[in-house]
Amino acid sequence: MAKPYDVAEQFYEKSYGMSLGNEKYALRYVDALVANKKLDMAADVCRDYWAVNPHSHKVIYKLSTILRKQKKWWLEIEALQAGLELQPDRPHRFFQLGEALEAMNRHEQAAEAFAESAKRRPSPAAFYRRGFNLEEAGNSAQAHESYQKAIELDDDPEPAQFGVGVYHQKRGLWVEAKEAYRRQLLSDNGGAELLYRLGVAHDR
Repeated sequence: MAKPYDVAEQFYEKSYGMSLGNEKYALRYVDALVANKKLDMAADVCRDYWAVNPHSHKVIYKLSTILRKQKKWWLEIEALQAGLELQPDRPHRFFQLGEALEAMNRHEQAAEAFAESAKRRPSPAAFYRRGFNLEEAGNSAQAHESYQKAIELDDDPEPAQFGVGVYHQKRGLWVEAKEAYRRQLLSDNGGAELLYRLGVAHDR
């Protein structure tokens, strides 16, 4: 017996086929394909629609999410950049662009993307990720400034108390967390919790 979303896919496909320029039909058909784990087909539908409707930012961003699921970072970057040309004031999309660039070790470009995100919506996450990529690119001074800005904006007291290692730890970046906690320990006495965190980082 067919599952409900299999049947839904069939109807969405027919409705989309009867009205290829309808964005709503295209998006629902793509969602059904994604639900059925037909990611290549979903991406193809997005590309076909995009080719005919180049200003459909919703379909472009939908394509970018599919490409992220497939870890096709280089193609996700292209889609996000195209979407941002249409909608340049989207901090979340700049953040996603930074993530994709970081995944490809394009750290200088990633730092720029996170900076654009922070410019439009200042957040601890955007400043931290900018700092991380600046540090990876060898720009320690600007990285430190960006880390400090992240800590200043953060309502969580832990980064102010234990340093940027808190952010690294949350991402599972244990090598970076260990080094950050070590530097933090050199700058103050740290106390039992910082020593504990440093121990955890060494234990991973």
